[in-house]
Amino acid sequence: MKIKDLHALTPVEFHNGIHFKRDDLFRPFTDIGVSGGKVRQCLLLVRKHLRDIKRTHGGTIATACSVHSPQGVIVARVAKKYGLKCLIGCGTAKPMTHAALRQCKVLGAEIKTLVTSNAYTAVLESRLDRLRKSTEFFPIRFGYQAETDGDAIIEPNAAQVQNIPDQVTALVVPVGSAVSAHGILVGVERYRPNLTVYLIQPFGYSRTLAIPPTVKAHYLTGKYPYSTLMNITIGSFQLDQIYEAKAYHYMQRHLKSILRREVVCFWVIGDANWLRAWAPAGHDRTRSPIQADDSSLKE
Repeated sequence: MKIKDLHALTPVEFHNGIHFKRDDLFRPFTDIGVSGGKVRQCLLLVRKHLRDIKRTHGGTIATACSVHSPQGVIVARVAKKYGLKCLIGCGTAKPMTHAALRQCKVLGAEIKTLVTSNAYTAVLESRLDRLRKSTEFFPIRFGYQAETDGDAIIEPNAAQVQNIPDQVTALVVPVGSAVSAHGILVGVERYRPNLTVYLIQPFGYSRTLAIPPTVKAHYLTGKYPYSTLMNITIGSFQLDQIYEAKAYHYMQRHLKSILRREVVCFWVIGDANWLRAWAPAGHDRTRSPIQADDSSLKE
């Protein structure tokens, strides 16, 4: 994979009257399904600091994440690409009962239980910081590094705004940690300042977002359970069952007037459905899926 490939613009597709920015089609590895903007960010961040990681951080990168998050798998695969050791901190006493952590192990990462039953990011990252007193590593913390390494974390997402079609008037962006959304907002200010942005956080969490003063943006929250899966298929692809599907469902339910009067583009940040499907038989992947046929959501 050449570094120029990291900056190629991912396509925009049109389905059911809505444009879809397919950043989930950034899939740089042929052996594993990790995709989307966070993969691009991690590759650029590690590449930027590679010499320092090898010289002063024991050739090791580490991150802390939820047991359901693809973040650990992304970091583990990037570590493998660059020949680095990897440590994944988690909040469970039984990491091998979770598909994402099993995949991290397959990729060669060391799994470290930071707390036995707490998935809050702030707690996990605090415990990971404590671990640095006894273990040398370079931490991968996308939110923090958005401030220190904007060229790797913010700029790649900002650049992806460039090929949003001219006729689009409203951009809908799913929000998880809000790191991807931050970069997209920078890109809107730079390339498409007339767009109205609707930021949808499906799980009701309030995120601190530095919204550029010239960008018209609305922050909306849903009440969807985080770990319950939702199935929505758009054309030939399925939206991520935890993040994008719930944001899309919220859009269809609560932004009906927007869909009628605006030309909408929905930003598909990534897709970790492959990871949940990878879970071997006999393991409880999550609770039963919510079925939400896209055709039933149309007006």
